[in-house]
Amino acid sequence: MGIHGETLTASSLGWFTEAGARSKFRGTPGPETLAWLASTRLAGRLRRYVTRQAGAARVEGRSVLPGAVAFTRTGGTLRHRARAQHAYVVAEHPD
Repeated sequence: MGIHGETLTASSLGWFTEAGARSKFRGTPGPETLAWLASTRLAGRLRRYVTRQAGAARVEGRSVLPGAVAFTRTGGTLRHRARAQHAYVVAEHPD
């Protein structure tokens, strides 16, 4: 994900579930110190904000943030991966 010359690649939101963190994390402080219910609620709010409010456009079911739309206006392309042949075509939300 990120900028690769004239191509901007897709990013995604992701986080561990409590079970996943407990099985993979071996550091200090450990996963038991996290308020999991509050974390889960915050993660849901963040996902809803990005997918429903922050996006300036949508491409194939994905939200495209304003900076990415601006990048396409300057000649950049949006792709799932840097070397993917298919480039996304961005149509802005009508206001």
